Amino acid sequence: MPSPPSTDGQTAGAAGVRGREWRLVVALWVACTGLYWLTARAQLYAGDDMVYLVVARNWLEHGVPKFGLPGEELTVSKYWLGQILLDLPVAPLLDRALAHDPGQRPQWLAMLLLGGYAAAWGAAAVALLYLLARQLGLRLGSSLGVALLYAVATMNWPYSQHLFADSTMATALLLALWGWLRYRQGGSRWALLAGGLGVALLGLCKPTAAPLAAIVALAIAGTLWRRRTGVWPWLAAAGPGLLAVAAILTYNQWRYGTPWALGYAEGHDPILGFSNPALAGLFGLVASSGKGVLWYNPVLFLGLWGCGRLWRREPAAAWLGAALVGVNLALYCRWWAWPGDWAWGPRYLVVILPLLLLPAGFALERLGELATGWQRRAAIAACAALVACSVAVQLLAVVTLSADYNQLLVGELHGTVFRDDRLGVPGRPLRDDQLLAHYVPDFSPLAAQLWMTRVAWHARGDWQSRYQRPPWYPLNPAWVPVAGAHCPFSVQPWWLFVWRYGLPHAGALLGLAALLLALTAAAAGWLRREFARNRGSGATAALAPSAQSR
Repeated sequence: MPSPPSTDGQTAGAAGVRGREWRLVVALWVACTGLYWLTARAQLYAGDDMVYLVVARNWLEHGVPKFGLPGEELTVSKYWLGQILLDLPVAPLLDRALAHDPGQRPQWLAMLLLGGYAAAWGAAAVALLYLLARQLGLRLGSSLGVALLYAVATMNWPYSQHLFADSTMATALLLALWGWLRYRQGGSRWALLAGGLGVALLGLCKPTAAPLAAIVALAIAGTLWRRRTGVWPWLAAAGPGLLAVAAILTYNQWRYGTPWALGYAEGHDPILGFSNPALAGLFGLVASSGKGVLWYNPVLFLGLWGCGRLWRREPAAAWLGAALVGVNLALYCRWWAWPGDWAWGPRYLVVILPLLLLPAGFALERLGELATGWQRRAAIAACAALVACSVAVQLLAVVTLSADYNQLLVGELHGTVFRDDRLGVPGRPLRDDQLLAHYVPDFSPLAAQLWMTRVAWHARGDWQSRYQRPPWYPLNPAWVPVAGAHCPFSVQPWWLFVWRYGLPHAGALLGLAALLLALTAAAAGWLRREFARNRGSGATAALAPSAQSR
């Protein structure tokens, strides 16, 4: 059913971005890029994003050789072309960013450029979520609201510090869904091409992204089939995907000797595979104290409130979103490495995180329609509490490196205190080497992150006493890490790291941070002005809800 008339000068249920509203989209992207760049990390940490950068650097230095160059760790054939191609522009910065002397100016320049590049991609997902919300018929304010929630109240904020393929997959999925929905509602073939490019990039990122790419591709094909279109729309939609498949097969044959190299035939994967109990994995991904997506993104509870309205307004999109979420959960709840360590929260759910939050835009609409009185005040207070908790959780990951806790668990506690060698079976690795962190609240990374922040902040003072009182101390005082000569944690982001530790060139870097802050504030002001102009001019999209559901 159509929504009540809008109070912000728009037609309720109008869908899509047109005309001057594109300036608002650009302003949103610029403002979020500035915010994410200001909170970029000061240090690189070995992990999946490092592997992608190493492979991209090796491409530039040696062409596309056979596998086995120095620095290519793990089973790198898992790391498909998508993120490697995106990393090529910044791959030459890797060696400078890894310089051992943190006071070197070239190292800081390289780190800042890497941080800005990652920030721009993180902000692109925010802008695309806004576009998708408008295409679904959400009003201007609700669309901007849900986009900003995604920007600062979900894991997208800390993940904007990295060049993980999981974040790129989320961006690609949003592009694919927006292109499909815009074309379905009467958009041009350019929208169809955008959807096809999104599907192609999604499929290029990881082997496990193939089912999600296939689902969106089927939705696009279904739309084309119902329209009885000619050959060119099919080529626009399928061409990028076919090129992506050909590129993957050719690359695998060239580099690994077989087109079917998926990277899952080595290491722990062939031994453990899909051995995790489904219910344990589902509980772990959704509600466990260490990896539950609801604890890391409390604002998702707001999304539950808007699901019904989304279902009524655009049932096809709701079914498609439910299929994507269900398939992703079904795939990873059985996977032995379901936690996605070492990373903040459930890394494998980052790709569907915007879909889980999107119904919150409809909840914001409902909130605006509530009559004045205690019900409205109570709803606003509850929403504000959820948002505040979510922002606080993301700040924990922004101000301290979350991987430091994984290092502590694996390197010390599980190696000396709990003795993993007594738990494992000879010849078979442990399926979960951080069991306590995943399921026991006292060892939850959320509690540990707050503890690490307190320790890091006192790194130049009495940090040892705080270090030896971790969150799990009340369980057993003997389960404490041994304090060394130097604090193992550090404060982030980069400007706070420079100021706190008094590094060389601190004045120049803090001046740069002040300039970036001013530019970000200017972008936020631009966003506010564009929002006011579009609301005042009655910015609308073309289709009403009755036409959307065709």
